[in-house]
Amino acid sequence: MTLRHPAWLASWLALIAGLSDALGWLQTGLFAAQMTGNTALLGIALAQGHWWSAGYKATAILCFFAGLLLARLLHRPGQRERAGRAVAVLLATLVIVLAAFLPKPFNVLSLSVALGAQNAVFSRFGGQSLNTSFISGDLQKLSQAFAKWIRRDPRDDGDRVALVIVPSLWLAYVVGGALGVLCQTHLALPLLVPAAMLPVALLLPED
Repeated sequence: MTLRHPAWLASWLALIAGLSDALGWLQTGLFAAQMTGNTALLGIALAQGHWWSAGYKATAILCFFAGLLLARLLHRPGQRERAGRAVAVLLATLVIVLAAFLPKPFNVLSLSVALGAQNAVFSRFGGQSLNTSFISGDLQKLSQAFAKWIRRDPRDDGDRVALVIVPSLWLAYVVGGALGVLCQTHLALPLLVPAAMLPVALLLPED
């Protein structure tokens, strides 16, 4: 895999997401990027009558959606696409820096806004649509590609991308989770780590 391969960018973003989710969970019991998890936790909290907890989960989902929406408005396809992406990433970075100094749970809620923006502006790798903050759909694409490989069916470019990128971004997410534990244990302001990592994504190849 060359340095220009889009798997590097996908893995880097998954590393940030795994790190952020671990920090969010350890600090507040919320996921910063994994809204499927927050949705399940929302349902559990509602069923148990834990209204404040349910409110936090619902707010995290709304914050993630707000980040998605804002980034979509800034990052529009066309001649100024790269400029819009850079603005969205830099704003998301500033939000994470701010989050590092906010009390719980507002720090993780702000982090969710930034992760929503990250997910919106980085969605295609090697010409294929993949997610780097929730990977269930990516695993489905990987299973389809493996099934074709086992059956020796003809494979297209999407299958080849899935076979290379999905395992690497899955592993990066796991490593990010472990890194989040280390940051939470040893750093006074652990959220500054994803803030420092996110702008690097602008330097990595997407295709």
